[in-house]
Amino acid sequence: ENAHKRIRFKSILSSYYKSYQELEVLSVAKWNKKQVPLSLYIYLITSLQSTPEGDKAIKEQEKAKKNSDSFWRFIYYLLKYCNEMTFDGQSLQKFYDEITNFGEKPGGFGLKFVQKVCGQYELKFGKFAKVKKNVGVWVTDNVNKKSGAKPIYNNKPPGGKTKSGGGSSSSGTSSGVSQQSTGNDSQQNTGPQNTGNTGSS
Repeated sequence: ENAHKRIRFKSILSSYYKSYQELEVLSVAKWNKKQVPLSLYIYLITSLQSTPEGDKAIKEQEKAKKNSDSFWRFIYYLLKYCNEMTFDGQSLQKFYDEITNFGEKPGGFGLKFVQKVCGQYELKFGKFAKVKKNVGVWVTDNVNKKSGAKPIYNNKPPGGKTKSGGGSSSSGTSSGVSQQSTGNDSQQNTGPQNTGNTGSS
């Protein structure tokens, strides 16, 4: 039984890593409906695992970790929204272009996107107010990234500053269930690390 669990767990990690690699080279418009919430999930994990520089950044990251519950919950509802509304990367790109005038005014996108998801499920926006800034950074950086290039938010903890200076700073808040299936399989991994076993069960 334990051997079966280990094999299954390795399969899950392998599937997650493969999905992570796919997202690194795909433009937003080519994401499928499962890759939209998966990308946001990876963004949060990567941000919380980053190493902040300076006392201020460390405190901001600690605060972000304590407040991350609302961010996890938003990812859960985003996954639900994408599945039920067939909201894929092309839909996300179209919505981004409409709200930001094709990227000229990206500042208000996070707010509009969070309101869009919250409105679908009659959620109180106040519980997700801090999520909007992180969502704006996540989408804007991915829309602007070149094919094959990693998003520039990689070294920025929620609420901290990016080392590259890209995107806007924000505080991460989301509650919920990170174990939802957002890739080719369910993800319980805490980061895009290769396990050395890329086979599937």
